Amino acid sequence: MKTIDIVTSNNVTIQYELSSIAKRFVGLLLDMVIWWTYLGIVIYVSTLIFVGVTSLAPEQVTWNTWGASSNNSYWIYLLVAILSLILVTIIYIPVFFYRFLINIIFVISPIILIVRLLKKKEHILRFKEKFCIFSSYRKKGKLIWFHGASVGEIQSILPIIEILEKKNDIKQILITSNTLSSSKVISKLKLKKTIHQFFPIDTNFLTKRFLNHWRPNTAIFIDTEIWPNTVYNINKRGIPLIIVNGRISKKSFNRWKMFPNFAKEIFCKFDFCISCNEISKKYFQKLGLMKVKYFGNLKFAQSELNKFSLDERLKKFISKKKVWVASSTHSGEEKVCAMTHQILKKKYKDLLTIIIPRHVDRIPKIEKEINNMDLKTHIHNSNRIVKKQTEVYLVNTYGETKSFFNTCKNVFLGGSIVP
Repeated sequence: MKTIDIVTSNNVTIQYELSSIAKRFVGLLLDMVIWWTYLGIVIYVSTLIFVGVTSLAPEQVTWNTWGASSNNSYWIYLLVAILSLILVTIIYIPVFFYRFLINIIFVISPIILIVRLLKKKEHILRFKEKFCIFSSYRKKGKLIWFHGASVGEIQSILPIIEILEKKNDIKQILITSNTLSSSKVISKLKLKKTIHQFFPIDTNFLTKRFLNHWRPNTAIFIDTEIWPNTVYNINKRGIPLIIVNGRISKKSFNRWKMFPNFAKEIFCKFDFCISCNEISKKYFQKLGLMKVKYFGNLKFAQSELNKFSLDERLKKFISKKKVWVASSTHSGEEKVCAMTHQILKKKYKDLLTIIIPRHVDRIPKIEKEINNMDLKTHIHNSNRIVKKQTEVYLVNTYGETKSFFNTCKNVFLGGSIVP
């Protein structure tokens, strides 16, 4: 059997059988045939409805008939019929419609990834992991898989990772996430058994490929990271599926309730859930996940793996200031914080504002914006001595938020000003 070798960024050579590639390609083609057949059926049935409403003979239905003149509204009947059938599909066959949409996203995903690469939001080599071109391999033995969206979710499970690393029967721990920032956090930790991969696009064939490669013994989703195709394929393989630190807001709950059958079909496939609060526990149960327990929020747990201490000189500098921290700020909120600083410094001398943006790659832009407001800034981890006249301290690292929280009593949490 002919094979091709692909060398990953970690110098791991992976062999692909040409027949396997052909099978996946044929599978994708079959998927697309199904979707186009669905669209054909929608248009055909819509035409029948159109004929019934307008009392036209089928042979009279042409493009010219649908929009023959501005005085008739034949084309409106057709449009309403198509939209009605699509709406029925969304409500009664949501899984089918979800797979249709996710395949469209997959087709345009190269364009999306190119844009994200240009914005430096994707790893220049490892982005291919999202297409199941893996940069690591599975070891023999028991593998536990954790998946979380970004930095906060990954950091919340570090106390669990710390314990599992010491278990002799667990040979490998796989962590997947969607963001570049979360991969940087994991790379800084000294972990022997734990590896990171980017989560693949949630198409049916990619999730199957992912599960075939890693063959997890247990799958654990963090917070509310729920991907339908992945959930379906995990369940088909009989892999235990768990949610830890599960959280559902009222807004998310109402969205799920719009598709009750779909929600029940997804959530009933989870074997167990540990919610982060009592409200989420009730929401999970109403959505069809019955085995739910509440033990507290993991984000308040402290791990030995990510304990950072601030430099003594920095601690001394901060102790002489009146300090407040703006943490996990979104684009636009930093300017509001800087304006707040300008108002407060009229009343409080030696005021220091510490800004920790949600995405540290925006630091250069934030620094320029604040400097234009005639405020003196300093960037953390710049190997420069903090000047006495520094007014705004910008943190450009991940994992040190708690260390800054320990130095001050006043914290503003980002995401509460801009949507």
